[in-house]
Amino acid sequence: MSLTRTELLQLVADSYQTDPFRTWRQRDDQMHYRALYVKKDYQLVAIRDGYSAKLARIVDHYQSIRDGLHFDIPEAIREDVLEWYQAKLLRLALKYRDTLTEIRGRALAQFDRNPIGTTYYIDLDGGNDGANGLSTSTAWLTTGQFTSVTVRSAGDIAKIRAGTSQVASADILADEDGTSALGLIELRGCTSLDDPWGDASDVRPIIDFNGGAYAMRWSGDARWGFYNLEVKGSAFNTYNSGQIGMDNFEYFEMKNCKVQEARHATLAYGLVLYGYGFALIEDSIIVGNRNVGIRFDRGHARVRRTTFDGGGTYSQDVGAHLANGAHVIMEESTFGQTTAHDTNDFTAADGSQLYLNGCTSRDLVNASRSGSGVSRWEKHVWAPSGSLAANGSINGCMTIERQTSVVRSGGSDYALKMTPFTNLFTLGKFCHSGLDGCYGHAARAPIVIYLAAGTYTVTVYARADSVFSTYPTADELYLEATYLDEASGQSLAYAKSTQVLSDGSTWVGFSVTITTGQAGHVLCDLRFGKYESGRSIYVDPNPVLS
Repeated sequence: MSLTRTELLQLVADSYQTDPFRTWRQRDDQMHYRALYVKKDYQLVAIRDGYSAKLARIVDHYQSIRDGLHFDIPEAIREDVLEWYQAKLLRLALKYRDTLTEIRGRALAQFDRNPIGTTYYIDLDGGNDGANGLSTSTAWLTTGQFTSVTVRSAGDIAKIRAGTSQVASADILADEDGTSALGLIELRGCTSLDDPWGDASDVRPIIDFNGGAYAMRWSGDARWGFYNLEVKGSAFNTYNSGQIGMDNFEYFEMKNCKVQEARHATLAYGLVLYGYGFALIEDSIIVGNRNVGIRFDRGHARVRRTTFDGGGTYSQDVGAHLANGAHVIMEESTFGQTTAHDTNDFTAADGSQLYLNGCTSRDLVNASRSGSGVSRWEKHVWAPSGSLAANGSINGCMTIERQTSVVRSGGSDYALKMTPFTNLFTLGKFCHSGLDGCYGHAARAPIVIYLAAGTYTVTVYARADSVFSTYPTADELYLEATYLDEASGQSLAYAKSTQVLSDGSTWVGFSVTITTGQAGHVLCDLRFGKYESGRSIYVDPNPVLS
């Protein structure tokens, strides 16, 4: 049963103010259990202050959930969520108590300490959670011994032996935060370049939930880093968590990890980033998570050189899903190139925006609500199957390739090659070419120019790659400009070019002349809506203003 704010504060206070130990010897044993005895004095102060602040934050968060202010938490599971946060508060309160005891014991000269730093060791096959975790010969057995049983401080690193595996039979939880000043808290799988065991192995250590309803659940735990790990096999499901669930955090990064085989029947997410500040994901593999590879929800993220694929035992419906205003930059990543996703490479909802730079995918974004979609493509290549998605979204409508073999003299040093597919014509859609890339079917203008009030001509150059049997008409290939035409207010006017292509090699300027009534942005969009087998057009991405 949930507690009032007053009851919760009293429970927390009773937990950290009550000393259950009768002797300093008993207290010293507890300090070793928490691994506080190896912390340096400045680390203890940071830990103490961090617990005090975090307890207050989670009490506030608990109360807001209890008051029904989190509309994304179904009422049916609200009590379960509150119970989970209550357990977290109790863990934090007891760790806070032990940290205060360590500080007091040192001040009273009851403890003889020789602090040694922040590196710990985990051997998932041959370790011992009863050891101290301070060397390869005294390594811990489980990740939980590092993440929640013992006390963490900013800058702590757990080195996990390569090629080992843990079958987790409970949630793996975390309590503490890294800081920008002292560094992240790291779970780091060893590689041949960083291998204190001397195994010379690059096989990622594995955390395997083996079909259990458990997960790695971080909530309000800032500045953690996961490196060189494989996480798999979770059947966990809740409102905001995948088999790795990170929510309400300031910063998180994951590099060279593999997340696969989330297997719950209806809510199988590989990684969920929820209500966060910023996340960085690099050089990772997201494959075969039954529903969604990564869910980005209410935050900002950058994803680099990461592979999203269907495949695996459970396949994967969607590579990446953006929700509730998430903004994500994807760079040099691939989607569905080994095995196609069952539904879409990406989906977006509720005002979320995705920027693709140098990626390869089979389809475009399925934007399920107004204002969502891809805000910009740059150097992006579609390698689709060419078939229509069941939901009728513009999947695989064309390839757009940044290339330098055909460029306009006096123009940009590259051009965009736009090659439609048959279903572009079938759907009656237009492809949109822009300043450095291409936009999708979300209503976004790719060329944005800020102009003072006045009269201007905007020109974008395009040419055919070779002879068309029938060249695009002025209604099939044109430049459209949207601008503010009155001195005040938000009245919009539109202008459309009338030029056409007439041969397979001449660059033609598609121009509009506009008179802006006030200073503001002019939104220009080169639209191409004709399919002819084997034919493409080149677009100079730099507009000319006169």
